Amino acid sequence: MKKKSAKALVSGWNKRYFILDLTNCTLSYKISDQAKNIKFSLPIQNIIRYTTTYAVKSPIGWPYGFEIYWLYKQFTLFSNDVSKYSAWVAALDAIRSIIEKPLSSNKMVNHIR
Repeated sequence: MKKKSAKALVSGWNKRYFILDLTNCTLSYKISDQAKNIKFSLPIQNIIRYTTTYAVKSPIGWPYGFEIYWLYKQFTLFSNDVSKYSAWVAALDAIRSIIEKPLSSNKMVNHIR
């Protein structure tokens, strides 16, 4: 997967290895596949929405994109492998009940797909 941080405007695309940990309910990433330390971790319960459509345009030529939004953080992710993309979409759909919140407790509109 490739990730662009919210701070990077044009040339900030980096390959990262994402981990969806259902035991600890976190989404994390590492700098490399062999890295032992997690670089960043966010609770999946705090995801406010995600998109899994092909409408996300890839400036790097990888065709399968999606975005995950927290209140103060956004990940825009791309894969060049449809099977990996499909696995992530399935995993995000599987945790839908964890991340959906009643509108009264979340001021932002929840838009899941």
